[in-house]
Amino acid sequence: MTKILHIIFISSCTFFITDTFAQRWSMALYSQAHFPQTAYKETYPKTGVGFGVDAMNTPREDGLISIGGEFGVLFLRNTRRRVDLYNLGWGNTHQLIVSNSIMTMGAKARLNIIRDEEKPVRLYIEGKLGTNAFVRNVELQQLITGETDANASRTKWSMYGGPGAGFSIALGENRKVFVFAQAAYLWGSKTTYYSHPRINEDNKPEFTSNRSTTDMILAQLGFSFKLDS
Repeated sequence: MTKILHIIFISSCTFFITDTFAQRWSMALYSQAHFPQTAYKETYPKTGVGFGVDAMNTPREDGLISIGGEFGVLFLRNTRRRVDLYNLGWGNTHQLIVSNSIMTMGAKARLNIIRDEEKPVRLYIEGKLGTNAFVRNVELQQLITGETDANASRTKWSMYGGPGAGFSIALGENRKVFVFAQAAYLWGSKTTYYSHPRINEDNKPEFTSNRSTTDMILAQLGFSFKLDS
């Protein structure tokens, strides 16, 4: 139920802010990396990298404020580990395949501090509000045949919000394509996430359960495109 509420909340916010205004649009494609902070860092200090996309609308003629939404994926360390399982004296070699990811979806509002259309550099600050889905999957696979004997998957959600800042530089004289870099400190709500996969006494994969806040620094680098004529 919590997951459904998170999706409805963020989708509603994104739809409202992108549908209410229809004047000047931009879209961005970027790579991103996250760096855990505070209690999250102490429990699971793994850096994730991935990609994302956002859409921003600038409703005012002076270009001071932009609002929009973003969606992204972060891939944490994926591992494969060989394990030998024994049943009634017979041994069988398996591999334990572990995949971790974070899906992000949220809304944001941006204050465009430097926005002169005649100059190539833009500078802005912004605020973000959204939700993260922490996804972990473990698969126990026979090494020789590739058949899956068991798997386990866990997904937990948390809310995030915080400030960020960035700059962009125009490529070309028409000022339609920009390269940009930005970073944000995002406070994350408490959630349960899973680490240290292993095989239990029943030869089934399981996790260690952790619960903490999920604060992180999120850095992004990519290209933005002005869609207005």
